[in-house]
Amino acid sequence: MTTPKRYELEDEQWARIVNFFPAYCTGRPAKMDNRTVFNAILWVMHA
Repeated sequence: MTTPKRYELEDEQWARIVNFFPAYCTGRPAKMDNRTVFNAILWVMHA
């Protein structure tokens, strides 16, 4: 396991909130998974 950066969630933290994100249903598959997008949101909001 690699050490996450300051703004990224650790595996245990992600395991707690993963069920709050909707599953893929229809349309095109996403280019990024939910965890990557959530970490990007944390990066933008870190300031």
